[in-house]
Amino acid sequence: MRLFFATDLHASDLCFRKFCEAADFYNCEALILGGDVSGKLLIPLTVDGDHVTYELGGQQVRVKASELDAEKKRIANMGYYAIEADPEEYATDVAAYERRLLDEAILRIHRWVEYAENRLASTPVRIYFAPGNDDELEVDAAFEGSSVFVNCEQKVVDLGGVEMASCGWSNPTPWRTPRECDEGALRARLEGAIEGVSEPERAIFNFHVPPHGTQLDVCPQIDEDFNVVTVMGNPMQIHAGSTAVREVIEARQPLASLHGHIHESRSATKLGRTWSINPGSEYGEGVLRGVIVNTKGTKVKHTFTAG
Repeated sequence: MRLFFATDLHASDLCFRKFCEAADFYNCEALILGGDVSGKLLIPLTVDGDHVTYELGGQQVRVKASELDAEKKRIANMGYYAIEADPEEYATDVAAYERRLLDEAILRIHRWVEYAENRLASTPVRIYFAPGNDDELEVDAAFEGSSVFVNCEQKVVDLGGVEMASCGWSNPTPWRTPRECDEGALRARLEGAIEGVSEPERAIFNFHVPPHGTQLDVCPQIDEDFNVVTVMGNPMQIHAGSTAVREVIEARQPLASLHGHIHESRSATKLGRTWSINPGSEYGEGVLRGVIVNTKGTKVKHTFTAG
């Protein structure tokens, strides 16, 4: 099999369109989409006469009203949700903000499904995915009915001679995301996901969170106020991956394991005979980071991509 894997697109329209083209561009037989398809921010746009104003990245932006559609597209490509609304409307009402954020996430997923159907339904290529820890549970239903997307959460699927087991949940994070749990509960989920794997040495484990204590899970330490911890001006680096994920990989020794979650830790490492791979994510810049995975029997090769 020749597969393409990318993860943590976080609602970037540009990265998703590139992802859909990857099968043809890299001559791959299947597309694997890691978790965290949802975006993180609403960007309220104020339309006042001939101008549009909004705040992005701490900067005030003011453009002509004729540029409204172009600005919405630019914001969507960065993974945010542009909405025409008074910025004060959601400034103090956290519950209303979260409801609108979920509504926009589901609306964008519906558009992604429509795009994928138009682009891939007539081909044999399918998108195998499992929502990540940042994705609300309601997200799953937005993919239902698609002939292209295959939700693999807690399942074993046959990619065409290669089995893949998937789990999008993570160990605890500072942000208390929708799909996270303690290491014991995560271990139980992982074991449930791989229960139907017949030959681990020929299988792929698609686990959103990377194994702890590797090059795949290094990130800055965050304090209780969500600020980066520094020592003499330098960010403190920690391992934020999962011990349960590492234990399952080391015990079962799959052909390869695919991960995301830690955007800045693009790397591959061997745990025993298993190649564990995190292609990283640069969705905010519109860059699709991915990896081509070639399997043959009990052998695997990988090539990182970016574009």
